[in-house]
Formats: sequence, structure tokens, C-alpha cells
Amino acid sequence: LLLATIPADGRYVLRIHDIAFEGDQDFVYRLSLRTGPYVTHVFPAGGRRGSSPTVRVYGFGLGQEGYREQRLALSADILGVSDRNAVGNGLRAVPDSVMSSLMLAGAAAQPVAPAAAGPGGTATAQRGLSQGLFVSAGFQVSDLSEVIEREPNDDADRVQRFELPAVINGQLLSVGDVDEFVFAATKGQKLDFEFYGRRLGSPITGVWTVLDLQGKQIARQEGDSRLAFIAPADGDFTIRVHELHRETHGGSEFIYRLVAAAPQADFRLVLEKDNLAVLPGQASKIKLNAVRTGGFAGEIQLAASELPPGITIAPPTIAANQNQIELSFAAAKDAPLGDTRRAVIIGAAITDDARLLRTAEVPLAPGATGQPAVDSLAVTVAHPPLFSIDTEEVYLNANRGATFVQRFAIERQPGFDGEIALSIADRQARYLQGATGPVVVVKPGQKQVDYPVFFPDVMDLNRTARVLLMGTAKVTDAAGRVHFVTTATKKQIVVRVSPGMLTLSSDRDLIEAVPGQTIRVPLRVGRTPELTGPVTIETSLPNDTKGITAAPVTAPDGQEAVIVSLQIATDAKFGFDNRVRFYAKAMRDGLPVVA
Repeated sequence: LLLATIPADGRYVLRIHDIAFEGDQDFVYRLSLRTGPYVTHVFPAGGRRGSSPTVRVYGFGLGQEGYREQRLALSADILGVSDRNAVGNGLRAVPDSVMSSLMLAGAAAQPVAPAAAGPGGTATAQRGLSQGLFVSAGFQVSDLSEVIEREPNDDADRVQRFELPAVINGQLLSVGDVDEFVFAATKGQKLDFEFYGRRLGSPITGVWTVLDLQGKQIARQEGDSRLAFIAPADGDFTIRVHELHRETHGGSEFIYRLVAAAPQADFRLVLEKDNLAVLPGQASKIKLNAVRTGGFAGEIQLAASELPPGITIAPPTIAANQNQIELSFAAAKDAPLGDTRRAVIIGAAITDDARLLRTAEVPLAPGATGQPAVDSLAVTVAHPPLFSIDTEEVYLNANRGATFVQRFAIERQPGFDGEIALSIADRQARYLQGATGPVVVVKPGQKQVDYPVFFPDVMDLNRTARVLLMGTAKVTDAAGRVHFVTTATKKQIVVRVSPGMLTLSSDRDLIEAVPGQTIRVPLRVGRTPELTGPVTIETSLPNDTKGITAAPVTAPDGQEAVIVSLQIATDAKFGFDNRVRFYAKAMRDGLPVVA
């Protein structure tokens, strides 16, 4: 999240890059730009269902102090994203869209400055930017008593007492802040504690401990975790909370919620991934974990809805005390090919006082806070493989700025003799470092193919580059449906990146352009002995440049010094980027070498 105040009217650049300036097909991003108030965090970060708590809303555009007080109406039937799996402590996360609606009720949005008039009176400053309140803050609803911390509460003399069961809401407002809460318990009493911090979008790494009446530590936990607690004696016990890095960390955003309640027999089902492909007549397996809480150890019956036709699952149960199984999806031989369904895996169990139904989920990626977990599994009846692609995995040097060629063997399954489009695989085991390759069509009957991979001249030297290829073939099944079947190579093209055979340099990095004149740019071409023949130098200008041209220049074999002339028209205009780039290109064995 980047919050910015534009200092003046004008044109600005948004620059995005990887922290190590790397890139690959999976370096994908989405960026939203908007104006108006932006809620980053809320304290307390939860409330009791059916109540009307007053919360402090923090963020951008919320007044000079950076926050405002807001009253929420948490109706008895408020929607939570995890209602389907409200396990153990009964907490439910409120979606951002619902939070926005709650906060907009009776809240005056901050005014947005009118757009500045551009040339011809057209408003340009805010064109295309969405406006209004936006909420990106974790918030939960519960059916337990909500305890809000009262400062100061950082020592035994000022400790805050609460009654069980409850949800404690705390905020480490300053560096070194410590919160203490005390509760009474009887010997042998069982409690479940669960800490929420990062899951709310907070940067906190909470350290929370349970102390007895004499201040002796009974238990200690770090971060978002659970603790099963049994009181060792009658009396008062203290919960102490602080930030792991309390010498340097603290602030209004260091928010947490700590649930303290009697244990409830329950479980969660967790899938290792959210997609699975099954071949007709075969079975595919996926790991399914049963996370048991509150002492629950019973059998869990399994079922699946929305499976593709012809798919069945096994086993039908998770045995008592079993925490992990391999769930098998078997496809009938006549299962319709290419059919994908989002299946819901459901577990059912009986406890002493309840019948539990839980849906299997896939954990969110690290840092994906404030969003619901994936609660379905994409199951596809995949087309059987039609071919395989193999190569000898050798370890050779390859020049950057040049093309490396490797031979691959094609083996087709009986009955298939169609074309195969060979290309760089869309999923790689390692970073490509910018390596590229064309689509090479393998003709019917062809058993071998040479594939060229171009390694750009900006690759890191003395590092390996590893490239996987994939082949794609089009086939029509017996029902007349068209499928595209893809197979990736099992072995990689493995090379160590060596210096380029061609270099292009200049002793200048700044030249002043005068309208109506010609600029002469001196360049120097370098070649290694194995590179012969002419070198062509071309000029690349920014797209929005007008009135500037440059003809290609050829340096014959053996010539190093060249001059590139830039023709500057009287009405010439550089774009926003006034950098000119020069590219040298030669040919070796019919393949390009560039610098």
C-alpha cells in the first residue's frame, strides 16, 4: 500500500520493479489507484454480533489526526466470510465490502479536490480514478463478550481483570508497550486461547504468556497461534502481551485479538492445493489434513459435491485420531474429457453435544490478509498425454546476447501423429533471467527438433540459466470436442551464462540536441574472434518522440568505430524519456547475436 499526496499539478511517473530487478512469467501484479479516504486498520478489530460498538478508524484522508471515531451496527445476522467453517472460537471475518457499507453509514466522506483543467478546459487531474471510502482492514464478529483494553495496564498494580469466556482486544500503541489482563480459574479448568494479529492485517508478532499469581510463567506463545491451557491450581492468572521486537516496534496498527474460552471439540479440513487433474481410468491423490481442536479425536465422514461426472473419491472417512490422509479421486474410463468443476469437500462428525459439518479449505498465501480462504477444489478430467519431449541434460556455457540451440526427441503415443507447438514452458523450475524462445512447430512424423533459446545480454554472468519447454497439440476426441493437450519437458536446458561475443559502447552519456541540426554519436563495436561478418547498429527512440530519425549503420568485418547520425527536425520533440538506445546485431550460424 502506497499512500501519496500529490504536491502540485503536473505529470508523474509510476515506476514498478522487482526488488532484485528480476522477472519471469509469474512476476504478475495488479495495481489499483484511487482517491478518497482509505481505512488501513480499525480498533477494536472486532465486535459482538448484535451490538453497536464504537471503533476508531485509522487511515488516509480521515482528518488531521489520521483517524476518526465510528459507530457500527453489527446486526444479529451480519454476514461473515467464514460462517461455513465457524469452528472452535466462533469468530467470523467480515468482508471488506460489508465493512465499507458499515462505515459509510453515517460517515461523511472526505471531499476530493476538483480536477484541474488541462488544455482546452478538459479536467485531467482525477480522470479515471475511482473515489469514495475504501476499507482494507481485518474485522471479526463473535458471540463472546468483547473486552477492550484500558491503558495503562502494563504491570501488576494496573492489570485489567476480565471474565471468561471473552475476546480481548488490545493495541500496542508505543514502543515497549506491554498489556496485562487477569482472569480467575479453578484447578483442572480447561481453556483454549487463540491469538489473532497478522490474520487481521496487523504487523504485530505478538508474544503472549500466561503467568500464575506469583508471576511464574506457565506458558508462552509467539504470533498467531493456539494454546490449550489447563489451570494448575485455583486462583488468578495473568495474560501478558507484547511485541516480539518491542524495543523498536509499536504504533496504532499493532492490533490484536485474543480469544479465551472453554475448549470445544471441533476440526478443520485443509487441502494442500486448490486444483487436481485426473486421467480417465486412473486416479490422482491430494493430501487432506484434519486439524483437530478441543480434544476432538473422532471419525470424520467425507463427501464431495459438484464433482465432474464419472469422478469418485476415497476413502470415505478419516479414522479416529488420524490427522492426514491421501484423498483419491478416481475417474471412470468414459468420464467426459476437459470437464472442470469446483468441488466442495465436506467433513461430518458427531461430538457429545453437536453434529459438525466442515468444508475443506486451502490456506491463503503468506501476506494475503483480509480475504476468505479458498473453499473449493478445481477438479479436471484431463486428456491423456499424446506425446513426450526429452533431451540430454548437458551442462554447457552459453554466451549472453546470443542464441543457444539444443536438440529434443519427440515420442508420440500410438494413434497420434499431429503437429506439436514447442515453446518456452509457462511454468519454470527456476528464473529464466529473460530467456526467450520462438514457437517451433514439430511436423507430423518428425522425431527430432532443434530448439533455439535466446539469452539477452543483460543476464547475470557466471549464473546458471535453466529452461523448461512445453509442447501443445490440438486433438479432437470421440465426441467431437476439441482439446489442447500440453506436456512439459522433464529435463531442462542448463547453461552457465558467459560474456557476450558482441559489445557496443560509447565514451559519452549526454549529448545536447539542437533543433534543425544533426547529432553525430560515436560508438565502438567489439567482437570476439569467433564472430565474423558485418554488424548492424540500429537506434531506438521513445515512442512519443517526434521529428528525430536515425538510419541504421553497418560496421564491416574488422571495423570498430562507427558514427550514428541523429537527424533533429526544427519542430523535434522528445517524449517524457529522452534516452536514446543503440542496438548492435550480427549473425552467427544463421542466428542473431545482439548487444
